[in-house]
Amino acid sequence: MFAFITQSSFICAQNTQGTYVELHKMDTSQTGGGIFKPKKAPARRPVIPITAFLNESSHSLDLYSSSDTFIYCIYDENDAVVLEGIMDFSTFEVYTIDMSFLPGGEYAIIISLGSSSYEGVFMLE
Repeated sequence: MFAFITQSSFICAQNTQGTYVELHKMDTSQTGGGIFKPKKAPARRPVIPITAFLNESSHSLDLYSSSDTFIYCIYDENDAVVLEGIMDFSTFEVYTIDMSFLPGGEYAIIISLGSSSYEGVFMLE
């Protein structure tokens, strides 16, 4: 319960930064085409160690975490990788991904930490 309250408070406090991008935990076991299959709904909502906000004014994603190093990939509507990289939160609690050069449309981000992966979808206008 404490983790949920803490995470909710963090989300509310950061929501002034942009539009919240909801991340979902993924099942990292792959099916036959190398495509991730969605995880079935768990009995309890998993704690997600990273939070993402779309900053419409600067066309960027602002990601927040208290520690750890994450790997990310951003895909366009055609499932092509348009951005990828490593986010190291050992020094800073915010990491900004500039997407100002990307055209408008729907994008998906997959963020990995060890054997856990999280996915979110957002729209660029």
